[in-house]
Amino acid sequence: MTNEELIAKAEEARKKSKCKYTKYSVGSALLASSGKIYTGCNIEHSISGLASCAERVAFMKAISEGETSFEKIAVVGGYEGKNSDEMLIPCMVCVQYMLDFVDDIIVVCYIDKKIEEVHLTDPRLLSLNVNRKVKMKKFDRKDK
Repeated sequence: MTNEELIAKAEEARKKSKCKYTKYSVGSALLASSGKIYTGCNIEHSISGLASCAERVAFMKAISEGETSFEKIAVVGGYEGKNSDEMLIPCMVCVQYMLDFVDDIIVVCYIDKKIEEVHLTDPRLLSLNVNRKVKMKKFDRKDK
């Protein structure tokens, strides 16, 4: 399966997102070693700790069906009604979650407006997540 095909599956899953609080929809498509694809979307909840990221939903579906080996996961997202963002990577909670089930996996995502493959263990994911957190704090400040 090509990265573009996997991303198309993630885009389809994104349409099912429940994101009434952030209006930011995310979809994922997880390719198991068996060749089967499991999709997930983000599902928000009024209690933020009960929300589920798309990556975790896809993993839960696959694991609950008996899958134990995975090749890659595509992740897409953006504000509802708009195309996928130029930059979207798994959050650190999802990175840690996935690492509980795999030693490594290829993450297919948008980085700097282009589709890239990044290993889950690539230090860039930590760096990009830190940068995203810094940007979010600036955005959330009341004195902007």
